[in-house]
Amino acid sequence: MSRFSLILVVIILFFNYNTEAQKVINPNTTFWHKSEVTEIFPNKWGVGADFVYRRVSTLNSDGPLASPLRESIRPWVHYQFSPLARLSISPLGYFNSNTIIGSVDHGEVVGVLPFNIFTIKKC
Repeated sequence: MSRFSLILVVIILFFNYNTEAQKVINPNTTFWHKSEVTEIFPNKWGVGADFVYRRVSTLNSDGPLASPLRESIRPWVHYQFSPLARLSISPLGYFNSNTIIGSVDHGEVVGVLPFNIFTIKKC
């Protein structure tokens, strides 16, 4: 290894160590729940739905149920090719997401309400 390469490696390691030492981590806890219902009919087609619910602790709070984080509802259409292969498509989904406030610098942030138009899920 040349002297230039060695100096470059030392500078990179020092810079990385210096930036990591200044990082502030604010702890938070999260509650997560998912319910899913699926029915495959004898003709290999099927339907299903899933519901996801998440809550998160806020800055300087103890419990994971303090603030809403995400709710989503997605209907599914399934086609079972064989016992080990299924195609699952979600043509439309509703998501209600809120942003995690991880530090006092983040301030007030408005949540987002995106619609999922097309999703493919592996079985």
